[in-house]
Amino acid sequence: MSRLYEGVAALSPPGSGLIELDPIESSALKFPKTRKIPQSMLEEVIREFDRPEEIPFVALGDVLAHYDAGDKLLAIEFYGSRLGCFVHRDPEMEIPRNHRSTIKIASGNLNITAWASGDD
Repeated sequence: MSRLYEGVAALSPPGSGLIELDPIESSALKFPKTRKIPQSMLEEVIREFDRPEEIPFVALGDVLAHYDAGDKLLAIEFYGSRLGCFVHRDPEMEIPRNHRSTIKIASGNLNITAWASGDD
């Protein structure tokens, strides 16, 4: 996860190779900008589904890159139906999803907030 975060953060210009989302879809995610990371950029262990990469909407199994208004990477989100996580640098970041259980892990200078929803 750390390699993926650092790789996406290093993309220049921000978003190079990432999939621009439909503006309505992006605004619903509660970050100034969000782009999808194509399955082809993910290590095999992270890939959940095989689908056309150019679709500008979010689906289960997607991995999202969330940015601030100035295109600075804020978080990467693994978007699943019942499980997922955010990888981010800011330990005070409020995750804009409401889940019953979360686990916070520090990994070097990154923070990982894993979440689960549904039956515990």
